[in-house]
Parts: sequence; structure tokens; C-alpha cells
Amino acid sequence: MTIVKPASAVEPPAPSVLERRYRKLLLAYPRHYRTAYGDELLDVLLADAAGRTVPPPKEVWGLLLGGVRSRILHQATGNAWADGLHLAVTAVTAANLAALLPYAGTLPLWTLLSALALLAVQRGRLRTAFALTLVTGVKAAAIAAGRPAFDLTVLPVYPNPLGDRPLFGDSSPLVAAAGYAVALRDRDPIRAPAGRG
Repeated sequence: MTIVKPASAVEPPAPSVLERRYRKLLLAYPRHYRTAYGDELLDVLLADAAGRTVPPPKEVWGLLLGGVRSRILHQATGNAWADGLHLAVTAVTAANLAALLPYAGTLPLWTLLSALALLAVQRGRLRTAFALTLVTGVKAAAIAAGRPAFDLTVLPVYPNPLGDRPLFGDSSPLVAAAGYAVALRDRDPIRAPAGRG
């Protein structure tokens, strides 16, 4: 007994090696772009193939560069000022955390709170980031001023028993507070992406 497939069930021809390679290169483009223009791009690329099995380096570079450019343009749909401001706040918050990291053994809670503030900035949790930055900023300014705040901290704060530079030993309380104030002041204009709190 012979089974005959209906005409609608005929399988398309298997893609060539070159077509599979081009399809892999087209993955550099966002899905919506590939859906709209992928087949057209593939047709143009294969029309000039002339028996090749490997795309030329110039086409590979062009496809990868175009894909990255398309992804950047697709991602950069927000306000450029808000994005730049968010980047600046992230950098300041990361710098504040970096200043505390060597002292994590002495100030574990405050280092953790600073790390959580950075995470909150990255996740778009503005109220949480504001509260964490405010608390760690007050603590940092108090340490720089030589007055413990919130808990009993032995001053000056050294990174470890062998360390010789106390935390904020070379700066005034105003300098320490200014770093946190920049992060606090610039949070308001940033809007959390949709779906985030």
C-alpha cells in the first residue's frame, strides 16, 4: 500500500549550507526585523551566491554590524536624557559601592545596603534605591565626620587589621555626602520601565 501525501503537505526543499549560514548571521537582527525583512534579505544574499558555501567576510561583517545597529536602535526607544541620567546614577552608585567594598569585613551591613542600592537602580526600583542610598549616604557622611550614626561603628574604619587607610580618611564629610547626594538628586526624572515598580 502506497501513501500519497496531499499537495499541501509537500515539504519545502532543504536549505543549502550557505542559506543556513546566512540565517545564523541574520540572528544578529531583532526578531521583529527578521520577521519583517528576513526573507527579503535572504533572497538578496542568495541571489548573488554563485555556488558559494561560505559568505564573504565583507557580507558577514555587514550583517553583524547591521544587526547590532538595528538592535541598538530598537532598544533606544526611550528618552535619551533619562537614559543618560540613569547611566550617571548607576555609575555614581557603583562608585559608592566600590568605595565600601574594601571595608566589607568591618561594615558588612552598610556594604550590603550599598550593593542593594545599586541593584535597585539597575532594576528600576526607584523608591527602594532612594531609601537605600539615603541611609548609606547618611552613614558614609557620619563616618567621614567621625560621628557614628545608626549603629556603633569603631572609628576610624580600617579595611582590615593590616590596612593603613581609614575609610574617608582623606576626605571631608561634605565630599562623602556629595557623592550620595548626586545619586539621590538625579533619581526623580528617571522613570521605571513598564512592568517594573
